[in-house]
Amino acid sequence: MQILIVEDDDTIAEPLVTGLRREGFQVTRVATGEEALEAPASDLVLLDLRLPGIDGTEVCRRLRRDKQTAHVPIIMLTA
Repeated sequence: MQILIVEDDDTIAEPLVTGLRREGFQVTRVATGEEALEAPASDLVLLDLRLPGIDGTEVCRRLRRDKQTAHVPIIMLTA
């Protein structure tokens, strides 16, 4: 399973990446909304709401509009 983590805070993202990889998941991590929209296809997206540039809410809207990513589950992360 390929998981995309969209999180700009290293203190949150790095433990997630480490733990998920340890459990056998393939993980891609990006730090901006723009990078999230350009990332390779994933089976699940963990998406921060507060991102520099394009925020998480807009990233979610765009992923839902795209036929290739409309079906991908998205879990929103927020402090």
